[in-house]
Amino acid sequence: MEVCDKTFMNHLDGYSFLPYFKGRPTPRRATSSSTFSDSGDLYAVRYDDWKISFKAVVGNLFNGPERSTNAAPVTNLRMDPGERNQSESVLYGRWWGENM
Repeated sequence: MEVCDKTFMNHLDGYSFLPYFKGRPTPRRATSSSTFSDSGDLYAVRYDDWKISFKAVVGNLFNGPERSTNAAPVTNLRMDPGERNQSESVLYGRWWGENM
């Protein structure tokens, strides 16, 4: 990333809107990605709008404990961008059982 004629390393998980604002064609986004912890543990895999989580940090992101699950939750990020259906919907367990 270049700011005020200085180049910085950019490790942000996201997409640049700069080509869009400059009127250039926007690159197609990647269809899949993986998220790892600092120690190399696999946290999640995303494919298109779907995400499957193997581990999560409970509470504070920086010093909260890691939690792994026996049955990894599957989330459609387009339908549930806050990833709250697993904890707030009484039907999530039924959906998971029928579809997984």
